[in-house]
Amino acid sequence: MVSERVEQLCLSMAGDPGLQAVLHGAGFTRTQWESLVGAVRDGGDPALLTELLDAVEEAAAAVGVDGITSTDRQFQPLPDVTAGVRTAHVWRCPHPRPCGRFEPGSTATPVCPLTQDPLTPVTVISG
Repeated sequence: MVSERVEQLCLSMAGDPGLQAVLHGAGFTRTQWESLVGAVRDGGDPALLTELLDAVEEAAAAVGVDGITSTDRQFQPLPDVTAGVRTAHVWRCPHPRPCGRFEPGSTATPVCPLTQDPLTPVTVISG
């Protein structure tokens, strides 16, 4: 659950580069932000990450923004997908507890919107 919340925060940050400033303005301190970034980078204690992610949600709610670290998405398989082996080259979260977010492969190295660390290239083979 913590990984999914970090993933959602990364997606939120990628979608709104001004979000960090909004959160700071709503009371989420720079010290809390640095703790959050450090915990993500180090694969920190899930209880600490949960506490910090809850604080992000509280700050966001104070300014009328919701879903910063949570989502109610449901995944379903695509209809008529044929069986077989498929290979994808993507970029993934570089942290000890990766968030599960992937970026399509490209020549430029994308960065984590939360920590600004470069993503790691991986090849995913399914089927």
